[in-house]
Amino acid sequence: MFGIVGPRGVGKTTLLLQHIKESHSTTDTLYVSMDDLYFASHSLLETVETFYKDGGKFLFIDEIHKYSEWSRTLKKFLIKAMI
Repeated sequence: MFGIVGPRGVGKTTLLLQHIKESHSTTDTLYVSMDDLYFASHSLLETVETFYKDGGKFLFIDEIHKYSEWSRTLKKFLIKAMI
């Protein structure tokens, strides 16, 4: 797990999207932005579990700080990945 931090508008999202485009396949990679309205009625944990069950390998989460309970959710991801 990696995190990219920095002030608004410095290009974190652009860097992330460029990395995905240059280094990953769309068949096993998921990019989600937590400020998307989808997550007003869907959980991140449920979305990620479905993604991995369908063969997903690489997950990129943008704007994680906008998701309530984000730290607990990431901890659950790590625990499940270790099992």
